Amino acid sequence: MADRRKSGKHLGSERGFAIVEFGLILPLLLLLLAAVADFGVAFQMKQVLSSAAHEGARIGAVPTCLQGCPRPSASQISAEATRYLANAGVAADQAIVNVVGAGGAKGELLTVEVLYPSQFLFLSSVLRMMSDTGPGGVFDVGSVGARVVAELQ
Repeated sequence: MADRRKSGKHLGSERGFAIVEFGLILPLLLLLLAAVADFGVAFQMKQVLSSAAHEGARIGAVPTCLQGCPRPSASQISAEATRYLANAGVAADQAIVNVVGAGGAKGELLTVEVLYPSQFLFLSSVLRMMSDTGPGGVFDVGSVGARVVAELQ
């Protein structure tokens, strides 16, 4: 009988340890979950920005007619990239679209770059801690961006 009481008492003690261990691990698990969700949002934003830059470069690089058509201007290319962002549900007024080489001759390069301010809950803070030189240093956490370089056709 003494053995049963002893083993029952020991079992209650282990339950207490399990609760304490769970309490210690729970903040780490929540932090990991927040990091995974934030990374997913960052990856999705990067994909949308890349697609917007690609769409702008396509409009600027591929002629709309066989001969004699003027190429789209930098503002028209920028408007197309901004329109893509708006259709994707991104606040397009916060985006910065840089276009270099618009209206050039066939064979020249057109560069379309789309930048968007980062608004990540967790990822921005972690990258700031990892950065040696602050914003604009090893990790630029001020914005997320995508650049597409296309040859004019």
